[in-house]
Amino acid sequence: MSAPYYEVQSYTPYYSVQNIAGRYPIMMDVFLCEAEGNLLKETDESKNIAWRSVEDISKLLNQPNKFYAMHFGAIKKIITELL
Repeated sequence: MSAPYYEVQSYTPYYSVQNIAGRYPIMMDVFLCEAEGNLLKETDESKNIAWRSVEDISKLLNQPNKFYAMHFGAIKKIITELL
């Protein structure tokens, strides 16, 4: 749907989460996608990138402190659906 002077795009994320307390409120939408190319070893936005198998991540789900709180729910949902 478009109106004059607007370009509107609607989407449904795979998972949404919002931090509603603290000094830095933030909302995150998660999308699943497939990609091709080489896995990165580092970026300007990430430290200690480590690519793990679904099985390895599954074993860590009983230790939520191993994950960033904003990411934990989405990771748990993805892993649960894959296994």
